[in-house]
Amino acid sequence: MKKIILLISFLFVVSFLGANQTSSFGWEDGTSTVLGFYGGANFANSTEQAHSGTHSLKFWEDPLGGTPQGFVWWVTGLADGDEITASFWVYDDTPSGSPSGRIWGHYTVLGGSVDDYGGSAGGNSTYSSGIGWEQLSWTWTFDSSSGANDGFVCEARIYAAADANILYFDDTAIEITSDTGTIHTLPVELSSFTAAYANEFVTVEWATASETDVIGFNVFRALEDEYPLSEKVNMSIIEGYGTTSEPHEYSFIDESADPYSTAYYYWLECVNFDGTNNVYGSIQYDPVDVDGDGQLNTVVHSFLNDIYPNPVQVGENITFNFMIGGLEGTMRPVSLNIYNIKGELVKEVINEDMMVNDYTETWRVNDIANGVYFYQLKTENYQETKKLLIQ
Repeated sequence: MKKIILLISFLFVVSFLGANQTSSFGWEDGTSTVLGFYGGANFANSTEQAHSGTHSLKFWEDPLGGTPQGFVWWVTGLADGDEITASFWVYDDTPSGSPSGRIWGHYTVLGGSVDDYGGSAGGNSTYSSGIGWEQLSWTWTFDSSSGANDGFVCEARIYAAADANILYFDDTAIEITSDTGTIHTLPVELSSFTAAYANEFVTVEWATASETDVIGFNVFRALEDEYPLSEKVNMSIIEGYGTTSEPHEYSFIDESADPYSTAYYYWLECVNFDGTNNVYGSIQYDPVDVDGDGQLNTVVHSFLNDIYPNPVQVGENITFNFMIGGLEGTMRPVSLNIYNIKGELVKEVINEDMMVNDYTETWRVNDIANGVYFYQLKTENYQETKKLLIQ
């Protein structure tokens, strides 16, 4: 059975060149994974490797076996003879064998969703060779199977072995020779998604920066960070705003959760008018605690403010303002790092356990070249990355 998993904020670039349409993205938002998957596939947005920027898609299989697939592109409205050219970079450092990456494709049925399989479209017979970062690409000529299919999915595949089973994917692009086809982008751009104790219950809140053809939302909850095991906790759909470029805020009170002794993971499902569903998450809720006086300790959430100044001159100081979130009075492991555009660590500003609290940190910009960089705050259940320009 194919399933849809985490999708938050791909960085899309779409252009129209006559009848040709193109689009590309990386995983630089720090949260996105894939549009869907098949088999024993597992995904995470990762800073462990990056072909460019600071993030990539981490893809692995556990338990080992089979040929898991991640759906990185979905195009609908295609006709016989339309061409689809897609590519992505894969990081494979096992030259003597598996795991290996491969680019492949399959069809989706007329009027169906990304999960409605219409048959294999084939792909490149070449596997990644284990030299590190390597680009895989292929061009398909669309075959509707006598009108039964109108959609195409580009797959990232992993062929695993017992000794290693992790690959990384980055910088994917697609071009179609069609003026009627649709390269599916995001139905929702989330600007925040949190779960916190409020008024004796767990309150889940989210905000959208924009929405496209959105019917509404469902909230899912689980005891472990594993979406397929989660349960829907809202009785009826939480109505969305259809198509809008205006920001909107939402909240849901989870009265069935135990806010005092249980940790939960929450996911947000977006239900779309075209029949597709996209799942966003996960976020973690930490239980509140009762101290010796019977007073509730509140749970606060991490955030990273924009730095000042930005751009900054070499030799000047940068001021970081941020909150380390969690249960008040507890310690959290914290890192605040500077990365170059290749995702390489150039400065470790903070790497220590810190008390849940507000902080101000100063870094003097010395011994670093001019250019574009990224600064990232990270705890166990929070990560945010922002851009820094050094002149």
